[in-house]
Amino acid sequence: GDSSVNPGTFVYNNVIHCWSRSNEVGAATKAEGILSRMEELYQNGVNQDAKPNTVTYNSVLDAWAKSIDEPESAKYALQILNKMEEMSAKGNLDVQPDTVTYSTVINVLSKSCERGAAQKAEDILMHMEESFQRGNSHVRPNHVTYSSVIDAWSKNASTKNDDAATHAENILKRMEDAYLSDDNPHAKPNIVTYNSIINVLSKSGLPEKAEKVLLRLEHMYENGDTDVKPDTVTYNSIINAWSQSSRHDAAAQAERVMKRMEDLLEQGDESVKPDLVTYTSVINAWSRSGKSESAQKA
Repeated sequence: GDSSVNPGTFVYNNVIHCWSRSNEVGAATKAEGILSRMEELYQNGVNQDAKPNTVTYNSVLDAWAKSIDEPESAKYALQILNKMEEMSAKGNLDVQPDTVTYSTVINVLSKSCERGAAQKAEDILMHMEESFQRGNSHVRPNHVTYSSVIDAWSKNASTKNDDAATHAENILKRMEDAYLSDDNPHAKPNIVTYNSIINVLSKSGLPEKAEKVLLRLEHMYENGDTDVKPDTVTYNSIINAWSQSSRHDAAAQAERVMKRMEDLLEQGDESVKPDLVTYTSVINAWSRSGKSESAQKA
């Protein structure tokens, strides 16, 4: 055919991008199919204008990140990342992985139920940190990257295993250190980050530690850091931590946090308005305590 009408990389990338945003079943498979077609056309010399680039691969990764019903999304995402790293190592800098690439793969892993997904996510983060320290500014981790790894560890957290909490706290410290040292201004933790940490501590059966984080957030917010303002999710995670605790005063502690939310709401703070989750968690806490009268009162 007439090579002048062959679609180029820009056109293919737009089609892949549309599939990644479509939310249709099988969208990621469709997106990867278009990528395979591009690779074939370019490698066989049929269409030299269809050379895939980093944007192409990132769009396919984004499609896999949105395919929450696909159990093997993490496997496919890691395969794409490995391919990009291999090709760029051989000199094809048009497909060099960047912050978006790695952050998207970490996001896929954070949603995965695959065994070892959290450790794989952390390994990728460490690789990014090391590459960035060596001068590769294209792979600088940002707050989304770090928060996604913490979120990945939250999937592993349980009262029988505080390993996830240790990993999550270490990642937060690295994140804070990177930001405070002026080494990486993009690593500033926000409320999403801290909510993920509190969630890990809550699921690990560490309500006192979780509440220390909350107190720190309240102090930081009072001192002008609006990025870390506690919200309903924050307080609900603390209440949930207490509701799962075996401490004799756990239910009273859960109710105390709920009343703190109600007080703040009365003062005009709509962002901490108690919801169904709040009240259900407090009722569950009293039910677990064995004090039925208090549960009915709650």
